[in-house]
Amino acid sequence: MSEIREFPRVGFGTAGIARPRSDAELSASPVSEAEGMATLATAWDEGLRWFDTAPFYGQGRAERMLGAFLRGRPRGEYLLTTKVGRIIRDGAAIFDFSADGIRRSLDASLRRLGVDRVDVILLHDPDDHLNQAVAESWPTMQSLRNESIVGGIGIGVTRLTTATTLIERIDPAMLLLAERYSLLDPSAADRLLPLCQRRGIDVVIAGAAG
Repeated sequence: MSEIREFPRVGFGTAGIARPRSDAELSASPVSEAEGMATLATAWDEGLRWFDTAPFYGQGRAERMLGAFLRGRPRGEYLLTTKVGRIIRDGAAIFDFSADGIRRSLDASLRRLGVDRVDVILLHDPDDHLNQAVAESWPTMQSLRNESIVGGIGIGVTRLTTATTLIERIDPAMLLLAERYSLLDPSAADRLLPLCQRRGIDVVIAGAAG
């Protein structure tokens, strides 16, 4: 995508090391700090240099852990993507797709990550807030890109209907799609992926195992 330098074919998503889902959904105990850091170190040693995270992942825990791991490593050696649209308040990730909320979401992420910029921010699951996402979130993200605070902007979603609606309304350059193109659920192949191909949208497949 023209806004930023080229991304590698494979990156490391930090949702798993932060256990973002509830205890009812995961029977395993939470990943410890030591396990998370060791996992990141293994990813780095294997040559991965693109790390994707979000405030929602462990209510800021993934960003803090990733920031601690990357501290001291040259910023030009890796790519960072995070997501906007949620504010951590009283230990919970609260939706906020207002213009101010987008900026506060990014500012808090930068503090947790310990960096002054990220390569891409993604609008995170605005399923029930589409009108506000189009009217407030996206123009604010465009401003952040134009101000060179971020390198590029896109959307990160799970629902196919959210993806297709946003593509028609805001025409993003990048789509991160979670859990909708895998052996268990190939539903994105029917309409969404051909739509992205026609529009020239870069697609990142996340959660491909399930």
